Amino acid sequence: MLQHDVSNPRPYTRHNRVQGTKGAFEDYPPRIYVEGQPGGERWTSIDDWKKTHTHPLWTQLRERAVNGGHGGMDFIMAYRLVQCLHEGLVPDYDVYDAATWSAPFPLSEISVAKGSAPVRFPDFTRGAWSAV
Repeated sequence: MLQHDVSNPRPYTRHNRVQGTKGAFEDYPPRIYVEGQPGGERWTSIDDWKKTHTHPLWTQLRERAVNGGHGGMDFIMAYRLVQCLHEGLVPDYDVYDAATWSAPFPLSEISVAKGSAPVRFPDFTRGAWSAV
């Protein structure tokens, strides 16, 4: 699910959701649901998940990152890219990721220009992508 709407009138919100076939995470307030979790099909606290799933880079850089935009995400992304370049590592994302992240805006413009018609999302890898 992808939703980014900054043009319809409504109160400001930073509500975020990441949802897949086996669970969902929402922020503001932070909560999680994972299929098969104790307690059944309802939202639970993320506190236990944070203990085992917080990325070491966030743990290391939290204090420096927190004022770096978008809750620290901008700082972490820039830091990691520079780290990869300095250490000769393959970056965590590639040109296909960049194109995919950038595509929703122009595709939305095309859709609006066509009376809100659906617009096919391009496969920038020409079929060479991997879900792994």
